[in-house]
Amino acid sequence: MVGLVESGRIRLVAEGPEGSFAPGTRVTRIDEPYPRGEVVRTLSPRFIDSAEDFAAGHPGLWQHIAGLGSPPPPTCH
Repeated sequence: MVGLVESGRIRLVAEGPEGSFAPGTRVTRIDEPYPRGEVVRTLSPRFIDSAEDFAAGHPGLWQHIAGLGSPPPPTCH
């Protein structure tokens, strides 16, 4: 993901696979507890090594993205 900082907000300008962002996160404030805000506040990159690491560090966001990128469940016939 790539964000552009404008007037105290971070606007999403590029993402991974289409639709791979949580609803309501296209524009966030720098002071919100999201990884992009953390990167801007600390001026350091944020590498997330695993889903568990992300869930532990950002539980409020994790609940909205846990299923993104997962294949759909198989259908029963």
